[in-house]
Amino acid sequence: MAAPGSGTAEGRAHARELLRKLEQLRQTRYVSPDEFAVIDAALNERDQAFEQLEKRYQERSYLMLYLTVAKQLDNLRADPRFQVLYDKMNFNLPR
Repeated sequence: MAAPGSGTAEGRAHARELLRKLEQLRQTRYVSPDEFAVIDAALNERDQAFEQLEKRYQERSYLMLYLTVAKQLDNLRADPRFQVLYDKMNFNLPR
């Protein structure tokens, strides 16, 4: 799930509204941290995105297999925390 147009003020407002709705939904049922991580990354909210990615890791989410190829996470890859998370996944792949 990508936050459409999150580079514009309108897109950021839309993404924040999606986050608000997901938070409400989370009160009554399970909502995957995947959704939050992608939207936080699109908003360049790195701390929150890494918090959500860590939850994905702890839950052993199969979507963590896409950590290295998900375009929605491109802006997080230069952050040292991305390398730490990558190393924890123990992919054993060339970088």
